[in-house]
Amino acid sequence: MDAEPIALPANLDRSLWQNCSASVQRSLENLCQQFVQMGVPGDLLNTFLPRFLSSTDGHALDEHLVRSVQDYVCAHRSPLSFLSLVERDELCLPVLLNILKLGSAERETLFADPEAFELIRVTDGQPLAEEDFFRDVHAEITSMPDRTSAIHDMCRHYLRERLRILYGHIYGKVDIDQTLRQITVLANAICESALTVAERKLQEKRGIPCRPDGTQSAFTVIAVGELAGWEATFQTAWELFFLYDADGRTNGAKPIDNADYFEQLTREVLEILHELGTKVGQLPFVQVFRTSGDRLAIQRHAALRHFDTRGRTWERDAWVKARRVAGDQELAAEFLALMETWVYRRYYTPSDLTGVRALKRRLQQHLRQSDLHAGKIDQRPGGLDDIHGVVRLLQLINGGDVSEVRTTNSRDAIRQLGHAQFLTQNEQAGLESALHAFQRMQISLADPSQPDVKSMLDQSQATLQQILNDTFPNEAESTAIQDLILGPKPDGNVIQAALASFRFQDHHQAYKNVMALADERIAFLSSRRCRHYLSGIVAPLLTLISQTPNPDETLTNLTHVSESLGGKCVLWELFQFNAPTMELYVRLCSTSPYLSSMLVSNPGMLDELMDSLVLNKLPPLEKLKSIVADLVRNAENPDLILHEFKNAQHLTAGVRDILEKEDISRTMRFLSDVAEACVMQVASLEFNHLKQRYGTPWHNDQPSQFALFAFGKFGAQEPNYHSVMDIGLFYDGNGSTVHAHGKNGKSTTNQHFYNELVQRIAKRFNNLGAAGRLFEMDPLHSPLMSTGVLARPVQDLEQLGSAACGGLEGLQKMCSIRPVFGSPEIGQRALDQVREAVNAWSWDTISINDVIERRLQLQQNALDRNLKRSEGGTVDVEYLVRTLQMRHIRNHPQVFQASIIRTLEELANANLLSDCDAANLRHSYLRLRRIESGLRLMNTQARHDLPSNARDFRKLAYLLRSESADALLIECRQWMAKNREMFLRLMAL
Repeated sequence: MDAEPIALPANLDRSLWQNCSASVQRSLENLCQQFVQMGVPGDLLNTFLPRFLSSTDGHALDEHLVRSVQDYVCAHRSPLSFLSLVERDELCLPVLLNILKLGSAERETLFADPEAFELIRVTDGQPLAEEDFFRDVHAEITSMPDRTSAIHDMCRHYLRERLRILYGHIYGKVDIDQTLRQITVLANAICESALTVAERKLQEKRGIPCRPDGTQSAFTVIAVGELAGWEATFQTAWELFFLYDADGRTNGAKPIDNADYFEQLTREVLEILHELGTKVGQLPFVQVFRTSGDRLAIQRHAALRHFDTRGRTWERDAWVKARRVAGDQELAAEFLALMETWVYRRYYTPSDLTGVRALKRRLQQHLRQSDLHAGKIDQRPGGLDDIHGVVRLLQLINGGDVSEVRTTNSRDAIRQLGHAQFLTQNEQAGLESALHAFQRMQISLADPSQPDVKSMLDQSQATLQQILNDTFPNEAESTAIQDLILGPKPDGNVIQAALASFRFQDHHQAYKNVMALADERIAFLSSRRCRHYLSGIVAPLLTLISQTPNPDETLTNLTHVSESLGGKCVLWELFQFNAPTMELYVRLCSTSPYLSSMLVSNPGMLDELMDSLVLNKLPPLEKLKSIVADLVRNAENPDLILHEFKNAQHLTAGVRDILEKEDISRTMRFLSDVAEACVMQVASLEFNHLKQRYGTPWHNDQPSQFALFAFGKFGAQEPNYHSVMDIGLFYDGNGSTVHAHGKNGKSTTNQHFYNELVQRIAKRFNNLGAAGRLFEMDPLHSPLMSTGVLARPVQDLEQLGSAACGGLEGLQKMCSIRPVFGSPEIGQRALDQVREAVNAWSWDTISINDVIERRLQLQQNALDRNLKRSEGGTVDVEYLVRTLQMRHIRNHPQVFQASIIRTLEELANANLLSDCDAANLRHSYLRLRRIESGLRLMNTQARHDLPSNARDFRKLAYLLRSESADALLIECRQWMAKNREMFLRLMAL
């Protein structure tokens, strides 16, 4: 059956009842019926209902508020005692109703903790004495027997005190400054309690952390931001910095290093705060202010070293507001005093000014944005974040000269800035008014979209804009990428917007690479200075990178190379004043893994490279011989020195190749000279070594003479960066070795001595040591060495042209012979005999067809993109030139040249080739060799093949400064077709 209607008390004002809506009246009747069912005496009920209605106008009541009162009374530990309190205290119900009107979260807090009402009723939400407040909360929480109980009690205190502070702010007319201080004291108490609970748990397991002298190590927690300024609201994030004073070990049964102990302690504190936030659902976001590295807790000296050498301007800006919130007071005070001298500076370096200007621009950009975070008063343009940011910026700029502005509280800072005349009276008044109003709104969760709030935001926005405009006036415009480098960690949208125009596929990785360029990894170098100079050239640098075939790969390579060089600041400073050097650097990192790997392995070569560019010419052979001789003299490890010498010279040649400062024929000549200088040193070293072992070779009662010869591309002085170096050795005649001064020792034949000499030279060049192979060398490729004998008497050259010596093919190979070391007499004698053998060859149709057939066989297994052996490749030119050379040497001895290019010139000079054919052959050969050189700089796996994938082909075209990859391919096809046409036509003459 339905319950009978409740009779209204006689003392009830009927007008109040009639003002209530029907739904409210039904709710009130249900409330009274529930009280009756709970056994509430009639006299208490007759007192409660009239006071309830008189506590508020009936029009302001709704069924939800009535239901909330009902829920609270039912949740109370003793409903009768609460109703008795209502009867005794007329102010009791108005307090309850005000609390219930605060919001759903506050109602849930009250229902879960009904005793919180008594705290608010007694205090009326007024501020508590800060020391007593802190001490009582901390003492009660830390008195709990275990971690779970402590977190539960921490949760109860936080919610209860939050409810008291909100009530006092909204209904108790507590000043905003006092409200913010009460919130901050509560945060301090929570942090200190979390630290105490965490320490108690960890010390039971690990013991007390001790310094090396046995005393207890100190630990402190420092707040950065609004929490440090005693102006945190319930929405303010807690940014915490964890610091310990000294390394050492704990003294427990299971000791660990202090670094690990404090790391675990920090994680435990954060875990407690996280659990607290999960339980209450309203705890501000807790984040850690990190230095570089993965550690959450940092040792004092490491922290100071980080800020001194790698600290950013935005970090200085953040540390304007810094204060201890938990842990050791002495450690915090000492550290903050040292940090103050780092934050505030009387004299600004250019890098400091660059960082401060970036902070200013970031604030200006935020102020210019619209419809940002429409529901948050702190993040709206002109809101709390902007006010705090502008005030901190003014403190940062002026705090070095005026110590009074060094305060963590924004309101105090505004007053001091105004007193020091860094703000006008109107600006000071406007900022103070806006700060006061917005902080009240944030605590009361006012709607920032209301017209009056929007008007205040617009006025604050205008004031802040004017202040920033007066700071560093007439400043040049900056780019988004500059501010990205100089600012704090941005979100993904900001990164993408700043890097969008540079064609990167992976913006996040590109940002990491750019930031790596801004950071000096060497401890004694300044990252601030490095970042300053990089910001000045980053836009043109990334623009150049965006023009490369693969910007992501280029930036990654450039970062890797720059990291190995060290002292990146010097590089960025150079690029500011020398744009061509920057373009060269980008091209090198974009297209030449061969050269960039040299810089990574040998960063000191950069200085040599710059010196060579200043000289603007490649050194001649005699200079190279002198350099390498000086380097190797008395060296303990000559092989390493030879590697470094070769790499340095190849780097010089490659860079000039990329810049197109040298004709490819000069580059090939230089590469040959480098190899020759190395061959001379290795041959001399190995000859002396064998001489000590076997004695000196003798022939016809006098010391034997020999000469080392180059063949092929090496002999023609036309190698590329990775050409095989073919060598051979000829000596004057047979005999045996003799030890000096009649010393006894092992002797051997001249044949064995010189054969082993060539073997040892080749072995030294081919050895794959730590630095790789010096050169690839195979003496068995040399003419007359096919039997495995690497050294021959010079008389054997008389057999040239015979079938035993390879016939016509062997004779053609010998046309590239050139002496590189040893006796000039033997060298000239060998050249004369080769000339005689070539001169003696009888040419006929069979010989011509033999050359053509051998050429066609070479192309059978070659891919059509092979620049050397495929149809029309460089071998066509080489076979044609050697054939013409041998056919006309009898009447024109000047055509006997080792070099293909010089032979072409002599053939043209003797009118044995038309000027047109000679020019086409020369241009085609050099162009294809230039493309081949580009492939070697790219370090492609196939030495002579055009790239099979489009990406590498675009990279090759970019390296060669071709219009496009398609244009380069067409050019290659055209020259190769012309080569084949000339080869067949001229061979038939």
